[in-house]
Amino acid sequence: MDNIRCIRTDSNRNNHTQDDRAKCADVLDGRNWGAFGIQGLAPLFFNIEGTGYVSDQGHLAARFETSYDLLLTQTLILQPEFEINLYSKSDPARLVGAGMSDIDTGP
Repeated sequence: MDNIRCIRTDSNRNNHTQDDRAKCADVLDGRNWGAFGIQGLAPLFFNIEGTGYVSDQGHLAARFETSYDLLLTQTLILQPEFEINLYSKSDPARLVGAGMSDIDTGP
């Protein structure tokens, strides 16, 4: 788990990022996730990836990512990216609410 220690104390949880807390919540609660997804090249050369997740406790999640290669020169490439995470139910242990959880953009 990428050198993350999962201990059930609130003082230790404050030192982790939200992603680390989500991983720890899954480990400590014994939750298992199944995943299915697609990845490919859409028209106009957009790289796309979509993944759906289902847990053994009835939680559903989805992650969509897209990126595009902008050729500035023959050796310099700018790759803007967009990512969105969606959840079907609120999950206080993982610090996420129902609906759109977060959006991440960047080059």
